Amino acid sequence: MLVGLGLVSAARSPRRDVLFVTLGFLLFHVSLHLVFGEVVFLYVLHGLPSFAMLIGFALAGPLRIPAALFAAGFILLGAPHNTARFVESAELAAELVRRRMAG
Repeated sequence: MLVGLGLVSAARSPRRDVLFVTLGFLLFHVSLHLVFGEVVFLYVLHGLPSFAMLIGFALAGPLRIPAALFAAGFILLGAPHNTARFVESAELAAELVRRRMAG
């Protein structure tokens, strides 16, 4: 929803040139991952700057209130999942250190 609102806001913006560069960057990385995704390690967050730009357009455009509500919901609903993954990763790292120290 945030990306969709960002596309709508960017299309209405006088800075459409930024929209075209952002979409081009995103499409480039999608095509890169489609071609080389199984052969070499590609970092999934390559598209993050594009998504950040689109969300920025959403939060600065005429649809800023629904965008802010979606962003707040995304943060609130994602926090428990991210916290659980962080704790899981920290426990795994601690276990690896314990094993290395023991032997």
